[in-house]
Amino acid sequence: MIVSRIVIEGQRRLCGELELQGSKNGVLPILAACVINRGVSVIENCPELSDVENTLLILQSLGCTVSREGHRVTVDASTLNGSAVCGEMTGCMRSSIGFLGALLARTGSAEVGYPGGCALGARPIDIHIDLLRRLGARVECGGSVKAVCTDPKGSRIRLKGLSVGATENAMLFACGCRGITRIENAAAEPEIVELAEFLNAMGHRVKGAGGRCIEITPASTCRGTVVHRVHPDRIAAATYICAVMSAGGDVLLCGARGCSMANVVRTAANMGCEFRYDRRGLRVSANGRPTSPGRIITRPHPGFPTDAQPMFTAVCSVASGQTLIEDTVFSDRFRQCGELIKMGADITVESGRVRVKGVRELQGAEVKAYDLRGGAAMAVAAVGARGRTVISGTEYIDRGYQRIEQSLAALGADVERTDG
Repeated sequence: MIVSRIVIEGQRRLCGELELQGSKNGVLPILAACVINRGVSVIENCPELSDVENTLLILQSLGCTVSREGHRVTVDASTLNGSAVCGEMTGCMRSSIGFLGALLARTGSAEVGYPGGCALGARPIDIHIDLLRRLGARVECGGSVKAVCTDPKGSRIRLKGLSVGATENAMLFACGCRGITRIENAAAEPEIVELAEFLNAMGHRVKGAGGRCIEITPASTCRGTVVHRVHPDRIAAATYICAVMSAGGDVLLCGARGCSMANVVRTAANMGCEFRYDRRGLRVSANGRPTSPGRIITRPHPGFPTDAQPMFTAVCSVASGQTLIEDTVFSDRFRQCGELIKMGADITVESGRVRVKGVRELQGAEVKAYDLRGGAAMAVAAVGARGRTVISGTEYIDRGYQRIEQSLAALGADVERTDG
């Protein structure tokens, strides 16, 4: 295995234009949903990420015919001949759990290895198992999760907690049930809305996505070919907003949708960042030292997104004033703080929150990514830091960012990836 590092010489202003990649969190459940379609699904603006490539391998292992031409992926699920996904393929990412609902909808049975992904604290799958059982599936948990449902019937279910993955799983399984399924206490993230768009294009009728109650009426037959263009990645947009605040500059994020990340924009504006919308996207400008927002609390959408918290923690490390950051979504999403401290940050980690006292500047250092967004936080800190930062653990960053070093370099950062 080739070990790579990202090397950044900081304090170069970021200027120019950047076309946002397709959404990681949006495309993964859509790719799982492709198995429901007995025909061809064409996914455009599909980002080149390791999580996406692993998902395509899962589809191929199930018998689907998969091809990629640039950012256009074609999945022909008419050749599907399996319903089991081994743990080796699921253990590297959380989203693999979505194949439970999709395969149940298509074949009436599913066996999926336990999901992996970043270590962010407790991430149980009990909500997923509970909803599948309440839709009529028999579920056994051992070395893997096995589910069978011979007569799936739509019903009214209320999720035990706000869970994006469980909401997606319920939506997918509902497409194979007889009658209407009503999901209450559903997650409202933009990625839920995007999955609903894809299922509607397939011929199913999904209403209420983006709210706390979603209704799904399955199609009697799916349409032959379904085409979907993946939305721009709102978390990647938040990352580059933070990079501009860290290093200073003026950047147009082409395709950015402000409505999907209002809390991110509002918080960054409170820190001194300036925004202008036009038909092409969102222009981000920042000059001088950012100001502390005082307090950041992550919550399910439409609250401040937990996925943006690590990058904002990096910016708050150099903001004037003190910031209290609480993560109410994940109990252990502060591993980036130890690495920021190596760069000179003044951070105190408490239970479920951190206190950040902004310093004038960070100093380049050798740091490591321990999870996806924590790795992005290292890049955000590095572009604004004095001197040279070497980031290892880049395999985490590659799960969610399409060649982040090339994107930053295109904006004027002094950055390269090295092997060995």
